[in-house]
Amino acid sequence: MRLDIDCVRDVLMAVEQKGFGQSYTISNLHDLLDYSSDQIEYTCLKLSEAGYLDITTVQMTQKTTPGIYSVNELTFQGHEFLSNISSQKVFDKTKKICQGLGSGYATVVMSLELMALEKI
Repeated sequence: MRLDIDCVRDVLMAVEQKGFGQSYTISNLHDLLDYSSDQIEYTCLKLSEAGYLDITTVQMTQKTTPGIYSVNELTFQGHEFLSNISSQKVFDKTKKICQGLGSGYATVVMSLELMALEKI
């Protein structure tokens, strides 16, 4: 599955908006965002791997990847990353820089968002 940087940004923004001490399920996020449940779950897993999102997982017998029980909070690094890409102008510039990189562009966005900030 391809990591969709728009979904990354939207998930981070949605989690930031929830109340302190509350959590989301994938179903809750699906109701809020215009992505498939699989896309949201994959994005949350990758954001957790990157250290941007705190999630609670459960082992699923029919799947090789863990299931997400709850999406809890942004980590400190998640807040920092989101603050760098929350501006639509910065986000659009970052995406433009990454366009020529093909389907793997999302993996380099974490370092390129700062370059976009410096060029604005």
